[in-house]
Amino acid sequence: MMRAGASRLKDRRSPQFAAQIGSPIARLHGRFAVPDPARAGPPPGFANHGNKEDFMSSHRIFAQLAFERALGHAAIKALHQAIIDRDHFTSATTWPNDTLFTDRNDAEVATMRAELDQIVQDRIRDVLDGPGLGVIKRGELFHQPQIVELIEKALADRQNPG
Repeated sequence: MMRAGASRLKDRRSPQFAAQIGSPIARLHGRFAVPDPARAGPPPGFANHGNKEDFMSSHRIFAQLAFERALGHAAIKALHQAIIDRDHFTSATTWPNDTLFTDRNDAEVATMRAELDQIVQDRIRDVLDGPGLGVIKRGELFHQPQIVELIEKALADRQNPG
């Protein structure tokens, strides 16, 4: 009985909002769930003005570009870490030998070195095939010239295999 009375009281207090959807707070501030004809489509001046499927807002384009840039930086960071790991292993296994690798024979060290070289080559391929190449071409890695040189050399080798 209390519930029925409360709903009737609400309808009597604000009958002008009966057809609108939304919380009372939203209605109070003028935010209705009714379509606004002024905001019905894309802003004027876009090429695909009438086609909503092909329209992408500038916010979505910016978010997509930022995501691709972040993917490129992640691939470059993975390449950088692989190079650091390979160089660390190389310095630890060359003369003077570290005590960590004295019990290993030369075949095991050569196998590990070959695996680390393969990981570096895989990371280079990831950068070349993904958005990391765009990061390199835009010049965002001016503080890492070793990686830029490595990628440019790999790109030249890919374009001129002979």
